[in-house]
Amino acid sequence: MTDWWRSAFAAHTGTLVVSVDYRLAPRHRFPAALEDGYAALCWLHLHAVQLGIDVGQISVAGDSAGANLTAALCLCARDLGGPPISGQTLICPALDLTLSSPSMSEKAHAPLLTARAVSAYARHYLGDPALARNPLASPLLAENLSALPPALIQVAEHDPLRDDGWRYAARLRAAGVKVRVTEYAGAPHGLTTFSGLTRLSRHALKEACAASAIIFKQ
Repeated sequence: MTDWWRSAFAAHTGTLVVSVDYRLAPRHRFPAALEDGYAALCWLHLHAVQLGIDVGQISVAGDSAGANLTAALCLCARDLGGPPISGQTLICPALDLTLSSPSMSEKAHAPLLTARAVSAYARHYLGDPALARNPLASPLLAENLSALPPALIQVAEHDPLRDDGWRYAARLRAAGVKVRVTEYAGAPHGLTTFSGLTRLSRHALKEACAASAIIFKQ
């Protein structure tokens, strides 16, 4: 998640935004980053009173690889009995590291992110290719997606990862989870990266702010 998005989201919603400086691959492979995210969530819940946070209104968000961690974090929180998460925002999410989505071939040579690059990043993150089927590495492959937080999923038309978001949305709905998915026409991967260059980035931010007030707080 870029600095401009975090600061703009905080300014528009009046909420406290906590950014996790998690360990990075390939030096620290799966599940190190996820463990750091979960530790941060637990810390935030534990210190909510001191920080003036409503523990019932803690939501999580991420972009690209960060969206992968966000979705996996929601699975961890559900399966480990908390802390509670009120909503999840997944922007251009990588949710299937087996790279099985149709858009991986359809948009293989898309601008800014190619399918070949996605494959390389997945190898760096996992180390062992067999881990791609672990649901905490590929949330889309989780057997059970019920009882997860409401989700806003934003995908870009020209993104090899586009169909990860659509497929995940369909599975969440089938599991009874409230979900909204928006595809940004003409956009490449990195939808929220270029705040000053495209109105699509600003519109995506506006949608995320609205979701925090409407979708996640009902």
